[in-house]
Amino acid sequence: WVAEDLTPDHKPELEVEKKRIQQSGGEVRKLAGDIPHRVFAKGKMYPGLAMSRSLGDNVAHTVGVSEVPDVKMATVTDEAKFVIVCSDGVWEFISSQEAVELVSKYEMSKVQDATDNLCKEAWKRWIDEEGNVV
Repeated sequence: WVAEDLTPDHKPELEVEKKRIQQSGGEVRKLAGDIPHRVFAKGKMYPGLAMSRSLGDNVAHTVGVSEVPDVKMATVTDEAKFVIVCSDGVWEFISSQEAVELVSKYEMSKVQDATDNLCKEAWKRWIDEEGNVV
């Protein structure tokens, strides 16, 4: 099976995301020793969010982090066996194609096992790649 991304990752350093954040009084910075770019209130050390879209973060929303999703219309055909919905905690470390390959090893009746395996693999890579930045 071939993965198809339904939305892009919403990273603060992407030009369109960064522009919205800056126009809303926020700034995008990468701190010394840190790995991701983060969203901050201008001249402040908060909220420090490593993504540019978030639901329910009232502080981040004041500095340009948006709750508005990207929407893509897609026709679901018989070839589409499943949809994988994850947060950046998975997508930061596992590509869409890798996720499809990991999940497709499981029968439909083992969806929880497939989910657990995907999450465990993402966690393992997070620790291996970023150590104590969790």
